[in-house]
Amino acid sequence: MVRAILENKEYDIVLAESSVTRLRSLITDRSNVNINIYKDEYLGRRLKVRMRAIQHKSPEVYLNFVERNPDEYKKLVSVLTINVTSFFRNKQTFRKISEIVVPVICQDKIERGEKKINVLCVGCATGEEPYSIAMIFLEQFQKAGKNLKLKVIGTDVDKKALFTAVKGVYSPDKVSKIPKRHLQKYFTVVKNGFQVTPGLKSSVIFLKKDVFTHRVYSRFDFIMCRNLLIYFLRSYQEDIQEGFYKQLLPGGFLVLGRTESLVGKGRQLFEAISISDRVYRKISK
Repeated sequence: MVRAILENKEYDIVLAESSVTRLRSLITDRSNVNINIYKDEYLGRRLKVRMRAIQHKSPEVYLNFVERNPDEYKKLVSVLTINVTSFFRNKQTFRKISEIVVPVICQDKIERGEKKINVLCVGCATGEEPYSIAMIFLEQFQKAGKNLKLKVIGTDVDKKALFTAVKGVYSPDKVSKIPKRHLQKYFTVVKNGFQVTPGLKSSVIFLKKDVFTHRVYSRFDFIMCRNLLIYFLRSYQEDIQEGFYKQLLPGGFLVLGRTESLVGKGRQLFEAISISDRVYRKISK
């Protein structure tokens, strides 16, 4: 009963429009995070997460506290940019990637006599997604009997998350969704859990970049951006999707999150390979 009362009090936080406006101004003044791409609803929900964590019920009092406390400011920014991830998250989506996307890319490269395959994972957080994709490609290389050159680039704005990704060490619960033979082949047992092998790690690099600045890289065969665009205003979603189109090679693949979809001009730029799993392919003009 006491717990229920406390939980109700947790949610008794009323945000005025001015609070979100002040939050936008605070982040803009103190960091390079492009806060203006996010929807007000998302910012309000993430603001409440930190307010509940330190038991603040007044948005103005909390924001005053953030202005005076650098540690809390860092925690707030981290909450705003957080991404939930895991190895092979959404099995059905990764099944489509394994059965359609990866084999088609590899076969096209073999037929053209090309060896380089470039993949981009936007909002990669702690690295599980880029490593998952790399494992699928390496398995396909072995199946085809070809030694293709793979580079998977994972980008995120959270330095702490990227540190974990680069280190490549994951707890037993984090690797629980990895197929047993993949775990034995691509990970070694270490004191704190499991570490990616040098062979897997050599195929993946991580960079601190937001969803816009990744465009310094030229062309990709496959771009994955899941559970990120849904938090952005529609105009930014359209701009990002058009950017993905330009960055993809002819016939390149795009995978979005299952709660996301193509918007605006993006609907004319890609053909749906699997609508339910948001797998699309670039339409070459």
